[in-house]
Amino acid sequence: MKTINWSKISGQGIKGTMWGRVKCPEVGDACYSQLEELFCQPARPKSEPMPSLGRQQAKVHLLDSKRSLAVNILLKQFKGGPQHVLEALAAGKGLPAETLRALNRLLPDKKELTMISCHPCERDQLGLAEKFYLDISHIPEYAFRIQAMLQKEEVPAIVSELEPQLLDIIKSADNLMENYSLSEFLGLVLQLGNYLNSGSYAGDAAGFKLNTLPKLLETRANKPRLTFLHYVVDVATRHNKKVLEFTTSAQELRRTARVPLSAVEEDIASLSAGVKRLAKEMENVSEEIRHQFADFMRDALDKVANLDKLLSKVKETGKKLAVHFCEDPETFQLEECFNIFADFFDKTQKASLENEQRKRQEEHMARMEVERAKAKIVKRQKKTELPEEEECLVDMLMKEIRGGTFKLRRGLPIGQS
Repeated sequence: MKTINWSKISGQGIKGTMWGRVKCPEVGDACYSQLEELFCQPARPKSEPMPSLGRQQAKVHLLDSKRSLAVNILLKQFKGGPQHVLEALAAGKGLPAETLRALNRLLPDKKELTMISCHPCERDQLGLAEKFYLDISHIPEYAFRIQAMLQKEEVPAIVSELEPQLLDIIKSADNLMENYSLSEFLGLVLQLGNYLNSGSYAGDAAGFKLNTLPKLLETRANKPRLTFLHYVVDVATRHNKKVLEFTTSAQELRRTARVPLSAVEEDIASLSAGVKRLAKEMENVSEEIRHQFADFMRDALDKVANLDKLLSKVKETGKKLAVHFCEDPETFQLEECFNIFADFFDKTQKASLENEQRKRQEEHMARMEVERAKAKIVKRQKKTELPEEEECLVDMLMKEIRGGTFKLRRGLPIGQS
């Protein structure tokens, strides 16, 4: 029915007025039927739901406005609305990790649930957020379900990211310890460095710390663009061309050096604690929920246990690598070690290329010098030999002198030919 837009007077204010004394006449049912025909709303298409009017339009909002808005935004992401979320929670699957994290942050507290459940209004009169909180509270152990579903989504993703990183660290550390060409090259650096430092406090060394490697370019030779590293590379390649094979793993080391080991360790600790806490809580839930998440929980516990083992192996490998290069295991940092070697490999490879370029330039200059020397010799030879025409003229003059027919020719004045 259509409505009359008036300003209503409440019953408390009619005492002593006309409205307090007035009596409404009886008009009969026929009058009401005619009124309905005249003032009913036009029929709407079936596809358009009839909006509730009057008091039915007013929704009861009990939650804080910001919290209500956050819940409404979350629920409007789903075509199925709140019902889709509720059905997914009941089934224990069907929601992405991002949604589960948002749900976990927006879970109702006891105060909010008590306020909503104790309110005298009907369920349909509640706002969307309030209605959702009321419905979700009817799902047994909904908070545990959300935590379990979130772990079910996150554990495989985190493990698939962290496990390769840990394996790469172990592999790179093992390669450094087992790389024969690297050991051979560092031995040559030590041998030539001792010779260079002979007679000084730095001479007669049995080895050197890894922080020495970046300094090999600082010792410059008297020849332009030649450093101690360039010289060692030149000596090494003259004796064994394969000695620089270790430089090919520079890119792999650089990638491994970018792995933040401390952050990885924190992620593993957080993941392990979360899974173990969930497994503990699972002992107190219903048999139905235990059965629902039992397979996942066994798999998750195995995965985090494997990550813990890999992390322990990384730490052991780091200590072995420190001992291998005679570094202090207590202060040794794997990331720093990988970065030092990655830079050293790149610089060694660059020094090798610069050596080749310099040799080509020197060979080219040597050939040019030989060509210039040859040209000078030919030029000197040409100066000592008379041209063929001049040689014929001399012979004619000699014949004329011998035969007495030679006549002295008077020269012409200057400018005449």
